[in-house]
Amino acid sequence: MSARSVSRLISLIPKPKFNPSSFPSLSSSSSSSSKLLTQKRFFSTEAKNNTHSHEHTHEHHHKTEQHTQQKTANAKENENNNNTTTNGNGNAEQKPSPLEEAHAKITKLQSDLDAFKDQHMRVLAEMENTRRIAKKDVADAKVFGIQSFAKSLFEIGDNLSLALDAVPKDQLESNVALKLLYEGVQMTEKGYLKALSEHGVTRYSPLGEKFNPYHHQALYEIVDSTKETGTVANVMKDGYLLKDRVLRPASVGVYKGNPPQKSQTPPS
Repeated sequence: MSARSVSRLISLIPKPKFNPSSFPSLSSSSSSSSKLLTQKRFFSTEAKNNTHSHEHTHEHHHKTEQHTQQKTANAKENENNNNTTTNGNGNAEQKPSPLEEAHAKITKLQSDLDAFKDQHMRVLAEMENTRRIAKKDVADAKVFGIQSFAKSLFEIGDNLSLALDAVPKDQLESNVALKLLYEGVQMTEKGYLKALSEHGVTRYSPLGEKFNPYHHQALYEIVDSTKETGTVANVMKDGYLLKDRVLRPASVGVYKGNPPQKSQTPPS
């Protein structure tokens, strides 16, 4: 008999039907086994879920910690970058700290303050000099403002002096009219000099004095070997002073004689 015939015969044999209800003990055992399998699957799934949740939480915490560390590192790097500059050669230079910047600002402000103080003091000094010069100019104007008017009167004084010098003194006692005229001219001259002196103008005659180029004007020289050279020999016109200022130098003639004697000290 061939194998194909045997397989056909086996297929024709009827298969018994299995009914779990006909076996109570088997059905109960099967039910218990099913419950155990269900519980096992539930706990296994729960454990997997818990494990997955724990792993997810741990991973999230780890990522958060890494993110925080990365932010801290970035902040430090940015701070270092802000505090570091690059010079023209490409080398890194450290920026000054806030304290150093504050100290630099204070130094600059102090320097500016010193400059302003110096400028202020210079302005005050200039103002004081201007005020002093203006005050002196006002005082000089009050004192020397009369000099132009006084100079216009000097010719009158010269004429009065010439008139008095022209009168022969030996005829004054014998000629009453001449004496009265002479005395009148003298009184006029005294009034003239008094009016000038009230305004600070004085007249001087340097006869016999040493020649002073600041106060005298030499018109001629008189040769006399008995006189010392530079001595005033004659006064043609008197000089006038306003306080210490020469309004008109005296017109004089000076002697040209022996040179002035120099004191000789014997050699030691």
